[in-house]
Amino acid sequence: MRYSLKLSDSLKWVVPFFALVTFSVSAAAVPVQLENATATFSQGPFGGCPCPPSEAIDGIFAGTPSLPNGWAINRFPGDFSLSETAVFQTVPDLGPSLLTFTMYFNDPNPGHLLGRFRLSVTTDDRSTYADGLPVGGNVTANWTVLTDLTLDGPAEMTFTNLPDDSVLASGDVPGQGIYEVSAATYLSGITGFRLEALEDPSLPQDGPGFYPPNGNFVLSEIQLDAAPIPEPATLALLGLALAGMGWARRRMYRFVGALANERSRSRAVTCLAALGFALFSALTTAQATPISFAFTGVVQNVAPALSGTFQPGDAFSGSYTFESTTPDTDPSAGLGLYANAISGLTFTIGSYTGGADCSAGSCDIAVTDGGPGDCALTDCYVVTVSHPTGPSVEGVLPTSFGLSLLDGSGLALSSDALPLIPPDLSNFPITFFGVNFDDFAFGVQGQLTSLTLQAAGTVAEPSVLFLVAVAFLGLAVQRRRLAPAAKAALF
Repeated sequence: MRYSLKLSDSLKWVVPFFALVTFSVSAAAVPVQLENATATFSQGPFGGCPCPPSEAIDGIFAGTPSLPNGWAINRFPGDFSLSETAVFQTVPDLGPSLLTFTMYFNDPNPGHLLGRFRLSVTTDDRSTYADGLPVGGNVTANWTVLTDLTLDGPAEMTFTNLPDDSVLASGDVPGQGIYEVSAATYLSGITGFRLEALEDPSLPQDGPGFYPPNGNFVLSEIQLDAAPIPEPATLALLGLALAGMGWARRRMYRFVGALANERSRSRAVTCLAALGFALFSALTTAQATPISFAFTGVVQNVAPALSGTFQPGDAFSGSYTFESTTPDTDPSAGLGLYANAISGLTFTIGSYTGGADCSAGSCDIAVTDGGPGDCALTDCYVVTVSHPTGPSVEGVLPTSFGLSLLDGSGLALSSDALPLIPPDLSNFPITFFGVNFDDFAFGVQGQLTSLTLQAAGTVAEPSVLFLVAVAFLGLAVQRRRLAPAAKAALF
């Protein structure tokens, strides 16, 4: 995200150094998990459907010619499409962010792209909207329309922002395509967003989609990424600080006449202050954001020697944090090994609480998409911690911790990339956890019941104290430089 602040006339000489004080703010975008897809209408059981909005957040990016996958809105009988709305809730609350929506239109039947749409967000309580119904669902909330959208899509197409803040697509429509839409919002506590598919006379059969016979579309998948951005107050403070420095400089030079040397020095001081702020911004640019997945499960099997502490039916829960930019250390196709990706782990089994010492051993994530290794020719996602921490049980300490998701059909994963959104447990017939205590091989084991994304971390804003300090330091140095000349002029 880029913000621009114009300097006052008295500081225009800084332009060669600061280029109109363009203040760049960047942060790592974090994938946002979505849930409770709800719509006013969804195509029913004809033409290969039903096609509810829940299929647009199921991780499946394309259907088959006989079985579409995604949200579609064609009505039968009559074969026509009207304006419809879908809403999606975010699992974590979102603060001020640069939001990027990626919409995939990959239906094998070509031409099913969206022609006109509008995006909005809400901070309403999740219990008051989005009931999960594909037809006649509750989409009513206090919506704030996103404006000043940045759009990218197929090269043959053009996107136009209309006065009502909707977007109209035009041009040569490809068989399939991807739209990427970005917008900044300063709202805090965002709980969901709304996608309105809107009719338009420029579209086939008045739209909202491009499919020639009926104006339909198929939204195969929609993803949301959020990159935290500073509050406007921070930028305003920067402007006030620079304006104050410019005002003080003008006042001082009205006091003192021909002080060319002193003026040059004060310019240098102000320049250094501006450059110091630029350096500070660069040094505090957010780096890759750690991501945390939370998990729950139920204990199913306990080694007899541990039955005094653990019982079948005990609740299992916890979370682990990993670095999103961890490289794949295995060159094999279909196998991703992210060594020591995990930086933190906590888990609870009943009343027992443990963690991990990742400095003492491996804390890895392995992703197999039909590749070699322990999950050869299957899809699996495995978390392995070789040195868990926790109190001893029956005189022995925990010696390993593991989570495993396994799909023998090989359809659950689309690549061996490190997932930044939790894999959907419903796509894995086997969801296993286990904690090993010394020689009791996986002395406690059970089934995972959920794997979710914890609230995205925020990026610290530029220090308000630093901005104030820059302004006052510049003024103080100017005063010290100019004081002798000012005194001479007055006395």
